[in-house]
Amino acid sequence: MVWRGILMGATLLLCIGCEDAEALRQTEIQEALDGAEEALAGARVAAELDPVLRTIEQIRGGTDAQQARQSMLAATALLRRAEDDLAAAHRHETQLGHRVSELRTRLRLATALATGAEHRRQAYADLDYAGLEQQRTSALRNLRQLGVQLAEIAEPIAGLEIQNTEAAARIEALRRRTEILRQRAAELGHADGFTIFEGAVMTRREADALDFGLAMRELVLELDLRLEHAHSMAQTQGTQALLEEIRHAVKRLDAVAEATARSVEEGRFAALEVARGILADLDGFADEDAVLASHYREADATLQRATVTAEQAVRRSRGDSQQVASLATLRTWDALGRMHGARARGLANRLHLLGSLAAQIPGEQGVAGAARIDALEEDRQAAVDQARAAWTRALEIAGTLRSNQSGVEATLQGIRLSLERSLVSLESGVPGPLPEPIPQ
Repeated sequence: MVWRGILMGATLLLCIGCEDAEALRQTEIQEALDGAEEALAGARVAAELDPVLRTIEQIRGGTDAQQARQSMLAATALLRRAEDDLAAAHRHETQLGHRVSELRTRLRLATALATGAEHRRQAYADLDYAGLEQQRTSALRNLRQLGVQLAEIAEPIAGLEIQNTEAAARIEALRRRTEILRQRAAELGHADGFTIFEGAVMTRREADALDFGLAMRELVLELDLRLEHAHSMAQTQGTQALLEEIRHAVKRLDAVAEATARSVEEGRFAALEVARGILADLDGFADEDAVLASHYREADATLQRATVTAEQAVRRSRGDSQQVASLATLRTWDALGRMHGARARGLANRLHLLGSLAAQIPGEQGVAGAARIDALEEDRQAAVDQARAAWTRALEIAGTLRSNQSGVEATLQGIRLSLERSLVSLESGVPGPLPEPIPQ
């Protein structure tokens, strides 16, 4: 009996020791998580985020709540790391977009040159000595009409450009204000900082609305007014040239006809040289495309890890913590959608240029050009499909989030509307501004 009592007492002491060891281990894990969260809050660039991420990933064990928190911290760090890669990709994509726009401008000028030369050739073919005065009178009348058209077009263009300049400045100020409010809300925490966070959301929405208006005005300028202005200007220049040529044709019609034939050939040759230069410049995009693809690959790999980690946090969490983890998962899917949407947008701009080149100077495309267009279209469609899948998944998750607090529910509704707009813009096929990230 004595020995039995001794054994029971020893067993009890061992159990108490095990419980103490486990409690100590949980305390250590909690301190490690607290330190990692503090380090993550202070990290601002990739060089600071990477060591914090490694520290978080080395934390193992603990209670279910601690494991869920570890997954949430890891997902947050990964998402912020991916956002850095996405920002680098966006800067590179923007630079390439500007170069593509320059090439499109060169193409329009080349086309105008070739078209103007051909129009002059046709006009001179119909000239005769008796009809020169009739041609001059008609040209003067057209010139006056074109002057009126240019004046009418210039006013709305100037007005929209002024509006866009003012809107851009306002948007930049609102973006900075949003970031300040978000940082302040993050410093105060979810409870104390909620009102400030709401202010950040409202400020971002105001900036989004202004950004959307700016984009619509820019679309009107790019696809309507500027094209019409450029067309009228080209017609004006052509008419002025025609008048000058008619004046000289009165004395030397034969010489003008010969010079016109030469001008047509020179115009055609110059247009073809410009087209060849554009194709050569597109070939020179290979290095930049490789860098851009590297940024996208790194962002994609990090976001895939973030998604898996965030979903682990959802499975390990309970109650309100599970909803927070679901929101983190939603943000990773949204980031994936924005990444693939940016890629689709860049490829669409490139395809627009190649399509214009093929349509306006088809002789310069051939089999190789058609193959290039097909390959880019395949890549663009793949990016569209991936963006659609990511945003659809984010919207599904958003549909599961609910709150009894009116302010929080309004924020969630805003998130759902933002995702729906992202999907609509993706399906429109018109390259436009990318949506803002889902707020934290």
